[in-house]
Amino acid sequence: MATRAGDGPSAPFHVTREEVAAFAERRHRPVVRVGYDVTLSTEKSIAVLALLSHGDWQPQVLGAIDAANDVALRFLEDRAAVGRRLGRSVGTEGLVVASFLHATSRALDPFPHRHNVVANAVVDGFGERRALDGRAPCTSTRRQRRRWRRRPCGGSCRRS
Repeated sequence: MATRAGDGPSAPFHVTREEVAAFAERRHRPVVRVGYDVTLSTEKSIAVLALLSHGDWQPQVLGAIDAANDVALRFLEDRAAVGRRLGRSVGTEGLVVASFLHATSRALDPFPHRHNVVANAVVDGFGERRALDGRAPCTSTRRQRRRWRRRPCGGSCRRS
């Protein structure tokens, strides 16, 4: 059992490696998915410009990244905000999203990107709360990727 490393309610706990291993063995993954992390990022050159520029450039570039994030979320909301009712897909009133900006990569390089936490809860056309149909976002983005790949690609376009 975890023990306090000192006196008082704010003293940290000591947890042994064996206790962590035993917890991991007992733990069962939750049956429900509470949300999705939709991460939107830019090319490295834009990221460097956004975080290392001075004057009016930096707010303009970061504003453009925010605007692109908003467009992408509207696209996702238009095509993937779907619930399930009696085994069928039903329309919803939209998505609930919390969005926040990370300024660096895991390696601490300048890399502004947005994490958009999409709640796994929608209100359907009948006014009832439902789970988001998790197949819709994946199907929508896969379909868009296939369309993008079929389009002729100019010299400035890069597939990743």
